[in-house]
Amino acid sequence: MIDCKDIDYVLTIAKHRNISAAARELFITQPALTKYLKSVEARIGILLFDRTKHRMTPTLAGERYIAYAAEISGVRNRMGRELSRIKSEKNETLKIAFSSTGFRTVLFEAIGRLRAEEPSIQLDAIELRTPEVERMLVDYQADLGFISLPARAPELHTELYFEENVLLCVPSGNPLVALGKTIPDSRYQWIDLSLFRSEPFVRRSPDTRFRTLTDRMMAEAGNTEPNIVFISRNQFTSIEFAEQAQVCCFLPESYIQTIRRPGAFHYFLTGTSLAKMTVGMAHLASVPLTIPARRFLRIVNGIIDRRREQPA
Repeated sequence: MIDCKDIDYVLTIAKHRNISAAARELFITQPALTKYLKSVEARIGILLFDRTKHRMTPTLAGERYIAYAAEISGVRNRMGRELSRIKSEKNETLKIAFSSTGFRTVLFEAIGRLRAEEPSIQLDAIELRTPEVERMLVDYQADLGFISLPARAPELHTELYFEENVLLCVPSGNPLVALGKTIPDSRYQWIDLSLFRSEPFVRRSPDTRFRTLTDRMMAEAGNTEPNIVFISRNQFTSIEFAEQAQVCCFLPESYIQTIRRPGAFHYFLTGTSLAKMTVGMAHLASVPLTIPARRFLRIVNGIIDRRREQPA
């Protein structure tokens, strides 16, 4: 049987490689520590250290014992820190940062439910671009982020929640809409993006993940110098401008519902490989989720499960 005291004493001896120095750190006498180590070795039936007058060298068994003991000690310390943090959380707070994606309706419903079910939680939510959300998470300024994936910050742990098509939005009066091709089992037609080299576009700003994706689509179609008449930092502004000015744009599929005039546009799949936006949850991998964050994610997952069960 190995207990925590065994682990602490053996790790301290391994750190100093000297029984007297280890005893001083542990605030016990050298003979007492020597006796305790012998009792540990007797219980497990194998020597952990080769002894000389001034040095303790781990045996092969000792090296493996020390490796596992270090893992156990690390888990124990992390458990202690997390339990202490939970115990000290008197004013529960939750800071959420999210980018404007098709997942926003799930988030809005989840935020409303959390406020109703857990009124003691102070909830702060902010909408930013994906790179800004990632920066907030890395800088410990947010507990949870909901972003376009993949995340670029290596410090983040992510989970995929949502995926949707990226569509080419073409004004209904544009004669090119007649060139769309039917795709079996798809509600959308496909159209050749190279046909739109001279067509006016509203585009998202270059520092957005969506712009990077659609730039790649344009480049694959040979359109490296598109006719851009307006640049927007916001997806809603982009769509509103396209509707008013009757120009082309790209939009995530879920944003079709924001078009104010039904029939104003035709929506097409396009590109050599059909582009999709992927959205997920992100948080710092090195920091355990807080209790409010776990509660919020339970609500989010419940909403997702319910919507998946609903008929299409």
